[in-house]
Amino acid sequence: MPASPPNCPQWPARHQNAASQSATTWPDRSTLPLTESWNGTAWVIEPTPDPAGATATFLNSVTCRSATTCEAVGRYQDGSGAWFTLAQRWSGKAWLTQPTPSPAGGTYNQLTGVACPSARKCTAVGVDTASDGLTNTLAEQWNGTTWTIEPIPSPAGIRAQLDSVACPTTRSCTAAGFTSPRAHHPPRRTMERQNLDPRRPLPPGRKRSQRTRRPSRPQVGNLCAGL
Repeated sequence: MPASPPNCPQWPARHQNAASQSATTWPDRSTLPLTESWNGTAWVIEPTPDPAGATATFLNSVTCRSATTCEAVGRYQDGSGAWFTLAQRWSGKAWLTQPTPSPAGGTYNQLTGVACPSARKCTAVGVDTASDGLTNTLAEQWNGTTWTIEPIPSPAGIRAQLDSVACPTTRSCTAAGFTSPRAHHPPRRTMERQNLDPRRPLPPGRKRSQRTRRPSRPQVGNLCAGL
């Protein structure tokens, strides 16, 4: 495998084959899943599968019952632009993608938190965004074999999302998140910009601030293309 140019990811030797296979497609992907494990001495990157047909993949949360049983959840996007729920399980030897349902008609569905009170019982929470943009809370449960959507209330007429969950027993869980008057996802971000235009007057008592321009970041995807 050719040496990576500056600012490109440095792949561990045991991942060089996988890196060689995916290097030519990396610039076409926005994100890939990532998992790392602590072996008592150091953190080690673990090979993580990518859902078939995915154009972007995120893992948001992980929980481990033991060194050989972990569950990670998140979301992935396919070529249509829609987002779907994602769950992956650590078998002690490898990460495996599990089929997870997404609410019908949703355009942005994701799991943001997961808890496993037993080796064969997990609960995950997140958000379901319908085609009209309305967001609702989402909960799914794994029974040791399959993931299924659980009925869960969501405040009417406002945006609602669950971000984390804790389950001290198999019959008791508590989830937390937020609501917003903005009913649609994604919420608009507001940002105040400093007035640096000398031709534009400032309000009385306000001084014009000077900001040092940061150098632009290198485009890693372009630098790594063709490895």
